[in-house]
Amino acid sequence: MEIKELDQNTGSNDESAAVERGKQQQTQDAHGNQTLPDKVPFPIVGIGVSTDGLPALVEFVKGLPVESGLAFVVIQRLSAQPQNNLATLFHAQTPIPVLAIEDQTKVQPNHLYLLQPGQNLTIKEGVLYLSEPEHYYRAPIDFFFRSLAEDQGENAVAIVLAGTGADGALGLKMVKEQGGVTMAQSPEEAEPDEMPQNAIRTGLVDIVGSSGELAKKLVEFEKNIADIRLPERAKGLSRDDSQALSRIFAQLRDKTGHDFTYYKRSTILRRVERRMQVNRIESITEYLGYLRQNPDEAYALFKDFLISVTNFFRDPDAFAALEKQVIPKLFENKKKNHQVRVWVPGCATGEEAYSIAILLYEYAAELNKAPELQVFATDIDEEAIAFAREGVYSETIAGDVSPERLERFFYQESEGYRIKREIREMVLFAKHNLLKDPAFSRLDLISCRNLLIYLNREVQNKVFELFHYALHPGSYLFLGSAEAASVDSHLFSTQDKKYRLFQRQDTSTTAPRFITMPLIGSDEDMSQFEQKLAKKAHSIEEMYQAWTLKRYAPPRLVVNENYDITHIFSGVSKYLQEHEGPITQNVLERVLPGFRVDLRTALHQAFQKKERTTSRWLRLEVAGEPCVVRLQVGPIDEPDFPPGYVEVVFEENPEGILQQVEAKFQIERAENILVSRLEEELQRMKERLQTTIEEQETANEELRASNEELQSMNEELRSTTEELETSKEELQSMNEELITVNQELKTKIDELSETNSDLQNLITSTDIGTIFLDRALRIKRYSPRVTDLFNIIPSDVGRPFNHISHQLNDDHLIKDARRVLDKLVMIERELQSQTGRWYIMRMLPYRTIEDRIDGVVITFVEVTPLKQAEQELTRRAQQQAAVANLGQLALAGMELNDLMQEVAQQVTEKLQVEYCKILELLPDKKHFLLKAGVGWKEGYVGHVTVGAEHDSQASYALQAEGPVIVEDLAKETRFQGPALLLEHKVVSGMSVIIYGFRQPYGVLGAHSTQKRHFTSDDISFLQAVANLLAEAIERKQAEDQLRQSQAQIGRQLAELQAVYISAPVGLAVLDTALRYIRLNDYLARINGQTVDEHIGRTIYEVIPDLADKIAPLFHQVLDSGEPVIGLELRANRPGYPQEERVWLESCYPLQTDGRQIVGINVVVQDITEHKRAEVALQESEARFRHLADAMPQIVWTNDPRGKVEYLNQRWLDYTGFTFEESQAFGIYQVVHP
Repeated sequence: MEIKELDQNTGSNDESAAVERGKQQQTQDAHGNQTLPDKVPFPIVGIGVSTDGLPALVEFVKGLPVESGLAFVVIQRLSAQPQNNLATLFHAQTPIPVLAIEDQTKVQPNHLYLLQPGQNLTIKEGVLYLSEPEHYYRAPIDFFFRSLAEDQGENAVAIVLAGTGADGALGLKMVKEQGGVTMAQSPEEAEPDEMPQNAIRTGLVDIVGSSGELAKKLVEFEKNIADIRLPERAKGLSRDDSQALSRIFAQLRDKTGHDFTYYKRSTILRRVERRMQVNRIESITEYLGYLRQNPDEAYALFKDFLISVTNFFRDPDAFAALEKQVIPKLFENKKKNHQVRVWVPGCATGEEAYSIAILLYEYAAELNKAPELQVFATDIDEEAIAFAREGVYSETIAGDVSPERLERFFYQESEGYRIKREIREMVLFAKHNLLKDPAFSRLDLISCRNLLIYLNREVQNKVFELFHYALHPGSYLFLGSAEAASVDSHLFSTQDKKYRLFQRQDTSTTAPRFITMPLIGSDEDMSQFEQKLAKKAHSIEEMYQAWTLKRYAPPRLVVNENYDITHIFSGVSKYLQEHEGPITQNVLERVLPGFRVDLRTALHQAFQKKERTTSRWLRLEVAGEPCVVRLQVGPIDEPDFPPGYVEVVFEENPEGILQQVEAKFQIERAENILVSRLEEELQRMKERLQTTIEEQETANEELRASNEELQSMNEELRSTTEELETSKEELQSMNEELITVNQELKTKIDELSETNSDLQNLITSTDIGTIFLDRALRIKRYSPRVTDLFNIIPSDVGRPFNHISHQLNDDHLIKDARRVLDKLVMIERELQSQTGRWYIMRMLPYRTIEDRIDGVVITFVEVTPLKQAEQELTRRAQQQAAVANLGQLALAGMELNDLMQEVAQQVTEKLQVEYCKILELLPDKKHFLLKAGVGWKEGYVGHVTVGAEHDSQASYALQAEGPVIVEDLAKETRFQGPALLLEHKVVSGMSVIIYGFRQPYGVLGAHSTQKRHFTSDDISFLQAVANLLAEAIERKQAEDQLRQSQAQIGRQLAELQAVYISAPVGLAVLDTALRYIRLNDYLARINGQTVDEHIGRTIYEVIPDLADKIAPLFHQVLDSGEPVIGLELRANRPGYPQEERVWLESCYPLQTDGRQIVGINVVVQDITEHKRAEVALQESEARFRHLADAMPQIVWTNDPRGKVEYLNQRWLDYTGFTFEESQAFGIYQVVHP
């Protein structure tokens, strides 16, 4: 959707310079198609307010935090206050930076931007553009909101504060349609309240509150967006969430009467996610409970699903194409008593329907005898239909409708603009469900724009069949920009691909295609069955069963209620046949004649009585060989299988049955000639019966056709009745519609006969060049588009085809045409024109309705974009192959310098540039070294340095922490061109970071002396190569570090071994079986054995006298994982046989990194001498105590803090205190100071 003002044919002519810049900045893909702009990584909040509503704006700004992560753009309506005063006002109210908008201002988060009065503002890729309108645009808020919605999509926020008029309401709809957030100030608080009221009246406002509350809820809502997310696809939902989503559909169906089961799941999930974010609900299951408890929420979700957003002449270029290419053709061959009939399903609030009515009225006014005009406009939203019937729109439509049309087709009222009576009476509005209600018929045009994108592919196909049925032969279909890709080319041919105009084709199907309503079935019939059917067999049993059925099961097929074959299995095709003429799937027409009578009876029993029957053995020839087959027909009893299907099994003859039947026939023929005659008579009766049945089927088909026609007419009558109840003013239009229906019934046969001979070879599209040749290869007629390739003029009709010169690089056209006539085959191949354009040429016989070959049809379809895409794909494949090859070289251990040079060579070749450089960031971080490269002057690689601070593309890449692209270095403003690039006359280039483990290694760059537009794929390729190079560099560094680590570990192990050997204590390591794994010489000497005599033996084998004492302690350590420290043992050891010594033993668990115990560390220390010293000390202390207690003097000892350590008996007798009492209060309370 482009935001621009309309030309004189479709709208006002005040396109601003900003919009023009926006158009020029529209990005294009490899095919030249428009692509969406890049969104900034933070939400942008558009705030609409009028001058007299500034207090609300001030209150809103005061409630914002400084670091909200949002950007705010304020648009004033009818502002008369100088901008500087506003900026000063806000500076005093908030610490948020406040800036006046200048042209090409880049939006930054946590900033507030103010629009200068009297200017229009647009945004493109996060940059604000100012423009001076030719006349003052009366809806600047709508103008910016539209641009914001288009540019930022879900990142857009629209807030309408106090103000007069309806400005902002239409733009708010656009933001909502693109998935953004909408807010409005509460009318009770707003002064004036017209703008908020008009915004709320749209039914599309997410949050309503006071200006202060809106600021708080905005910040909360932004947090909810980050915290509450749903998968983009339904497959990502859990089972509980999937069930909850189905129940949400059921809730909506119960409360609104509409089923959204068949809408696209991705769209549904986005809408549900937004409602969850608004209500701060974290899961679908919780939201289901909230939906059940709050009836208003079901209506809010319903409105979110619908989003009835439209406007007059939406997509002006498309309406211009409709006006020029289609509208005139609708009036061809129409007389005054005829009707031009148009249907606009999903009309929302009616703007599109009225736009088409205006185009029809303008063209009809130029005719002398114009036919009657009738536009049917339908929607499921009753409020939208009621709004459309009123025909009153806000003054903001002046931005979409030209002043001439406003004056001619609208009355200006206080509320806005009202559509005039002559246009209003042309349009019949009615509530109508496209998926359930019968369609209108005999239509000349259907305009269904931006509705089908919400439906899944299966339902879209059914809708296209419905449109095909509803349209006149050769009539037109007008679609939205996102819906053309799913159009069935068998039903519609392309009239204008760019603007989505299609023409109905006459299609031969199994029978006249009659549409059964509703288009969708129940949940049990389709949704649940499809989910179960989609489950694939993964077990061996299921796969074997499937293989067995395929290999051994008899031929069989599945038939629906219309007797159409839906599935075939196990070679059943040998019992089927194809007829000349229209293709059919009817089983009674496809099956061999010998089966038809029995099969018809069996099918009747199966569908009507739900019975399974087996036919008699039938003798017939299949592929020239006689065989005997009988049929088993019956319903499919599988519980999960949908109703309305029957299986037909062809049971082939067992061994010997054919001979028995043959013998029986011979005997009966010989014995009774009368029987043979009776059989012949019976056969003739069967043939007559078959003829009668076929006539009956034909009659039934005709009755079905009549019934469908009556359904369509009944729908029109119902719509007319609704209009009659709505307004007395529409009574005349209702009556005329009833008269038209009656006239259609009377002229039905005449219309069919008039179109009978024109449907087979209708020229369907001017986009396809077509030439018709007769049997003598003379030109019969041609389409205008063929003149792009052939130098042909109208007077060339009748001339031989080989007399016409052309611009194709092919000289075999005449030869091919003759071959088509002789062999009756189609020839198709690709051709290139002398101008470099590519076309697919198809030659096929021209067949009349009587199936007579009357010449050759040659079509030329341009496929230049496809060829360009193919070339681009080849280029991408080469780039991927280069990345893979470089990866193999890196894995093979190629030297880093050689690998870097190979990288530079591959980049220059695959990106088709002259220069490639690999810059290494030097340790001083102030310079880059040209480590490797291609194209640079001799001697530069390995020696030249580039500044790494602020003056180069490479340094900017490090600062930006991402890819940097330069299309024109001379116009670059982000950094200066370094001397290296300027010296080599570089114009364009791109640079990516070569990441390292702790800091970037450097920069990889590709540069060209020509101006280039590098695509995202080019950037991805360069980044992939840089990442690969980074991995190689890290691998090289890791290998160097590993070698250093191994050397250091070796040294540490040697040191540890030396400590282990020389330690003055016994050290040992035991495994979980208490076997010695390692020990030192000290412990070996204690045990009286060598180290080697210990290794691999258990403690029971080495020290049997101590094993029973210490083994439980070892097992305790193994079981608990807790060490045992300081265990004293007294024993005579072989190393000290003369005396008993005291040993102190400690055990520690030996654990892996995963905390698994794999053994025990044992430390044994000889503390015999320590124990002896301890005994001597105890004896000395005992002698001291005995001596002190015997002394007549008072003796005590205390520490520096006065804590009593010892008191003799004389102290206790003297003071009368116990030792504990004296210790409690200290000696200082007893001793005189």
